[in-house]
Amino acid sequence: MKKYLSVEQIREAASQLSLHHVFFGTTFLVLKQVEAPVGKTMRISLDEANRSFLQHHYRIHPKSEYFFIPFKKRHNEPNWVKPKYASTTLQAINTQTFRDALLHKPNENVWGWSNDYVHKLEARLFKRRKLPLFHLAAWIYQGTVCSDAETREDICQRFIQEFNLSPEEIASLFETQIMSALAEESAFQPMPPKWQQILAGISSPQDVPPEQGGTLKLLEFSGLGPIRTLHLEPAQRLNLVTGDNGLGKTFLLDLAWWALTQEWAERPIIPLDRNVLDVWVKFLVATSSEARPVTAKFDRSSFNWVMPKQLPAMSSLVVYGRVDGSFAVWDPANASLSNLSKTGQQRSVVFTREAVWDGKPPQIEGLIRDLVKWQSRPDKYVRLTT
Repeated sequence: MKKYLSVEQIREAASQLSLHHVFFGTTFLVLKQVEAPVGKTMRISLDEANRSFLQHHYRIHPKSEYFFIPFKKRHNEPNWVKPKYASTTLQAINTQTFRDALLHKPNENVWGWSNDYVHKLEARLFKRRKLPLFHLAAWIYQGTVCSDAETREDICQRFIQEFNLSPEEIASLFETQIMSALAEESAFQPMPPKWQQILAGISSPQDVPPEQGGTLKLLEFSGLGPIRTLHLEPAQRLNLVTGDNGLGKTFLLDLAWWALTQEWAERPIIPLDRNVLDVWVKFLVATSSEARPVTAKFDRSSFNWVMPKQLPAMSSLVVYGRVDGSFAVWDPANASLSNLSKTGQQRSVVFTREAVWDGKPPQIEGLIRDLVKWQSRPDKYVRLTT
């Protein structure tokens, strides 16, 4: 079985790193990973390498381009830094604060370590306090799959090997003893940690608007489906749609899903009667008191729906349980779903009946695996003590 570092362990790591310089969690690891030479230089675009490293390890909020930096900062400085952090702040740190530990030719993409770089880096440790090796590894490996047999000590060894840490670096810069308030079994969990849990109690980055929920307040259409026109104003909470087969219940639910997400659960609904020229759908998704209905029209020349430019920005979870046992899911807060939109694909995912039971990695574990993991949780049964 597989496991992951627990949310509690990652949050503890962030707390422990808050006393240390960001250089050791960025540039140092980037240059160590590419095996930058000592006493000479190699060609590398350090700004770009740092940017990529930040994207992979410090871009926590799926809807933000900002990076979360858990390291030491000046008074009142936020943990969230702008996307240009690598080419601004880190560049200044590399060329000024840590210039005596690095070899670099100005205006050239060549970098290396000075001959006495370990001594220079040791002098930059905050109050000569060594970096907690495990906690730095825990932050870097958040969300990384671990084997069931791996321990925290194994995580440290993986980190040492991946970043080519030398014995001198380990002895001079790192605290190798694992100092944690968590027991070994509490350091791991069976499911990947959620970003909302990691960032609990921390304010959102500047480029993320306040979360908005929304409900469908109006659905109206003309020229579609089994009836010419329909005007529906759903009740505030529970709505029941009944009727015989073939009357349009699923058709109505498909349109409701589309109004909430602007994506079709399967095939797009198109008008079948070519004689009807004026085909439209009007809907209102109330995300605020100022929300207004929007209208989408069907363009027969392009055979596509033309959407208005201003659409309601939904950030809520939308789940559509379909008649064939499949489920369509819209969850903008879920990174595994949100990342699909970057490649031009739909932001929603349809899970077949089989996927619901057997899983569809990496999006869902499936009911069977979830049940097995729940049954095997160490905290499921109360331990009796005498």
